[in-house]
Amino acid sequence: MYPNRELTRLAAHKGTVRRNIAVHRRQVVTAAARVAQPLVWVDKLLVLWRKFAPFAAVAAVPLGLLLKRSVARRPPPLSR
Repeated sequence: MYPNRELTRLAAHKGTVRRNIAVHRRQVVTAAARVAQPLVWVDKLLVLWRKFAPFAAVAAVPLGLLLKRSVARRPPPLSR
């Protein structure tokens, strides 16, 4: 069907195409890892938030009361 010389050339071309595909795959994996890095950070922050969220709800009430006291002690700006 094909002459031997043509088959040899096609085999060499196939090897070149496969090497180019492998290089491009590595480049895509590297770029995807770089793009996904902020998503990894967000995921870690969400895990940390879920870990401490029950304590944050309990701590919000006393902190709110302290904030209210500190604001209440200041004279209003118009009375000066």
